[in-house]
Amino acid sequence: MPTTLVGLLIFVVLLLPGFAYLVGKERHGPERRASPFRETVAIVAASIASELFVLVLFGLARLALPNALPDITELIRVPRAYLVGTQGKPGHLVMVGASGLVALAAATALAYAASVTTIRALVCRLSGHILTTRQFRRGGLSLRSGRTLVRSKLAAHSMMGPLLPAF
Repeated sequence: MPTTLVGLLIFVVLLLPGFAYLVGKERHGPERRASPFRETVAIVAASIASELFVLVLFGLARLALPNALPDITELIRVPRAYLVGTQGKPGHLVMVGASGLVALAAATALAYAASVTTIRALVCRLSGHILTTRQFRRGGLSLRSGRTLVRSKLAAHSMMGPLLPAF
């Protein structure tokens, strides 16, 4: 656990997207009890994935618009002079703070969006699961061999996952 204010801020910033993912998953998903270890892993994994994605986008945006976003290499090399400024150069404290808040908000929104059922269903539909089954427009499920398993109007579906192990 962090003991300083800076450590606490870093801790909160790094785990906020994962917490948003967990809240969204509990809100949009089925009621399921997970162990504290699984919840912690889900929070950390969602935080890392969303923050890395946003940092890659930030880097690409920095390449496209070099003057609109902070120079990270200069910030790491001389942080005080870059933030506060010197006699010859102005400081960039507002730009760094605003960029950090926008990046945190984007990572948190991305992590929350990943927990929304329709987005998760789209990802599942695009995964390897689609190789063994296909869905009809009216609902229903059939195997690749052409044999129909279920053919009816789809009213609802379970979000708890498959009851039988996949083959």
